[in-house]
Amino acid sequence: MGKAILALFALLLVVGAAVVYRVGPWRAPGGTSPTPPVPLFPTPIPTATPTPTPIPTPTPTPSPRPGVPPTPTSIPPRLEVRIVQVTGSGLARIVTAQVLNTGGSEATGVYAVAQFFAGATQVQVNGQDALRVEVGRVGAGQRVERTVEVRFSLLDGLRLQRSGGRVVLTVYADQGTWRYEEAFQP
Repeated sequence: MGKAILALFALLLVVGAAVVYRVGPWRAPGGTSPTPPVPLFPTPIPTATPTPTPIPTPTPTPSPRPGVPPTPTSIPPRLEVRIVQVTGSGLARIVTAQVLNTGGSEATGVYAVAQFFAGATQVQVNGQDALRVEVGRVGAGQRVERTVEVRFSLLDGLRLQRSGGRVVLTVYADQGTWRYEEAFQP
């Protein structure tokens, strides 16, 4: 039985090869070839080697007096946010965070805006779309700590529990804006 199946398979293979050889996979009836065969592997098109462009080197901030290096205060502020502690349970949390100025000059008019999301849906915090926290002035190399209460409605709390949460924290100052995003699980 096995030899018969093997012989039948060999016969089908020979007949198939003969048909392909005689007609060809891309030939129309009558033996003409209206469209050329599509190559299995396209021929690579030679491209010109790109010439590297030089990367400009940063120049230091010009000093008001020639020959005197710029002072650290000419370096703009850079604000970072660190969550120090989260306590509480249920639908409310007490959050303590720090705003750090890792830049070289003072940041003024600083405040932070927190928006909370459950999946792609924005949820209300403390009955509002966003929570604004005034920070004020943050000197170079200094940190300012603030503690706030964060409350969610029952419906939004369920959304956060089911989908996980994401907070978008934007820090504004007279000198610029910094945006941070972090996922959390209530």
